[in-house]
Amino acid sequence: MHILFIVPYSPTRIRVRPYNLIKHLAQRENLLTLATVWEDEAELDALKEFERWGVRVIPQPLQKTRVLANTGRTFFSSTPLQARYSWHPALAEQLSELLTANPNRWDIIHVEHLRGAQYGLHLKAQLGETRSLDPHRVGQRGLHQPAVRRGFS
Repeated sequence: MHILFIVPYSPTRIRVRPYNLIKHLAQRENLLTLATVWEDEAELDALKEFERWGVRVIPQPLQKTRVLANTGRTFFSSTPLQARYSWHPALAEQLSELLTANPNRWDIIHVEHLRGAQYGLHLKAQLGETRSLDPHRVGQRGLHQPAVRRGFS
């Protein structure tokens, strides 16, 4: 399966949920693309492990000034602070380009955490209601239930 895995923070051994999901999916020979942001050199180095597993990594640096600007904007809107924390326009643009280049490539698009919500909404606007999105409910529903659903919730 072709899986686009959007994580609004670098999945590392400390952030075990996305780290282990990606590791397990890569071991099952799925074709994964990981889109994420990183905040320091250690996180950037940690992303190299995914590349060794055959995962395509699309990283963007998330500077403290961007985080401050992102969260500051939430004080003047109804958007939750966590939903804006990891927003990076360049990463959103790269995701749009991925979908435009080959819109039917992805079997699953997974958006991790509330911090990834803006990326999910960005892609929803591009894909429309006819595509599938996994809005990070594996932990709530259990692994035995299907993760891909029709449309968005």
